[in-house]
Amino acid sequence: MAEPGPRLGGRGGTARIAERTEPYVNLAERQVDWVGLRLEAAHWPRADRVLVDVAHDLTAGFEPGDAAEFYPAERIALADLVIDLDQPRTDLVQAAVNLRRGACSYREARRLAERTV
Repeated sequence: MAEPGPRLGGRGGTARIAERTEPYVNLAERQVDWVGLRLEAAHWPRADRVLVDVAHDLTAGFEPGDAAEFYPAERIALADLVIDLDQPRTDLVQAAVNLRRGACSYREARRLAERTV
């Protein structure tokens, strides 16, 4: 059985990323409430906000001024990944990049993410 995913706030956190983001994700409709999720994530530790920003950039793209009145949209730089993410979070980003590039299926990316965290 796979270990649980990264917990918010690093060691001793209270909720997994998946648990915290679930209310904003509709898998059946393949939709994400990005405004609601990013507003919620604004209160999370930086490393967890980076994961949300990476997911947004990979799936929805980024346009300057996108809903800027609703949430602070910021581009994620490679330095953010190197500085802010521990190895399990980096592995999640790699799985998402592979999925976005078409280098693997959703099922394969999910298995990779579950195996590496």
